Amino acid sequence: MKKDKDKHSNSDEAALFRETVGDVRPVSNRRRAAEAPAPKPHARFTQADNKAVLEESMAIDPDPGAVETGEELVFQRPMVSRKAMRQLRRGKYALQAEIDLHGMTATEAETELQAFMEDC
Repeated sequence: MKKDKDKHSNSDEAALFRETVGDVRPVSNRRRAAEAPAPKPHARFTQADNKAVLEESMAIDPDPGAVETGEELVFQRPMVSRKAMRQLRRGKYALQAEIDLHGMTATEAETELQAFMEDC
């Protein structure tokens, strides 16, 4: 006995589908239309950080004799020798310690930086 919901056999359903769809052919492998490129990522804090660095650098009032001009602007504190500055420029000093202040508030970063400098 057949169930009532099996009105058509599989071959009948396939024939009905082909009749309904009609004459078709497979879609060729054409490339999709080019999508608009995603916008470049924008660091939210970059502009604020750059502005803060600029303001901080402008707040320091260096001795005009200690500032050299050339390819870069160089500030040399009185306690740093010319020899040490030359060695710094030439990369003679190896990195011995570093600190990551990302994600900290200014107050937290200042506290961590002071502790780091004392440890060094």
